[in-house]
Amino acid sequence: MTEGSAVWTLVLQAQCSVAGPDFAWRFWTDVGNWAVVDPAIADVCVEPAFEIGARGTTVTHEGSQVEWRISEVAAPHRARIEFPVPGAVLRVSWVFSPSTPGGCTMTQTMELTGERASDYEPIVAPSMERSAPEGLQRLATAIDEAYARTADRA
Repeated sequence: MTEGSAVWTLVLQAQCSVAGPDFAWRFWTDVGNWAVVDPAIADVCVEPAFEIGARGTTVTHEGSQVEWRISEVAAPHRARIEFPVPGAVLRVSWVFSPSTPGGCTMTQTMELTGERASDYEPIVAPSMERSAPEGLQRLATAIDEAYARTADRA
């Protein structure tokens, strides 16, 4: 499958008001935290670790399994996770950038590409456009809350 141009793209941003990009990165790349942020997730595993080429599985409470792989990591600034389906792939890129005064901006970009991407777009686009903005904001809130707990113990 060739990368080609995206049939559908969604770009979202959320602010962590107190946690910087390094802390946000550590929180997000600890896949055990994903279920804390997304109530639909029952379990997430990645093998061998959060690194290029690693493969992961997300299991929902309904029993659905989603397979994915990490195709880019530039810690602690950006990563890309790919969700392949027959004839297409959903690429989700994450960028963690510093913002003032001391927080960070998380930018999430989703792109649906591949020969059959247009077949999946009517399903993927509405679902992601509905759920992803709230999910990204929940992540930012969870990161800031975890940072505050850590700062309280320091």
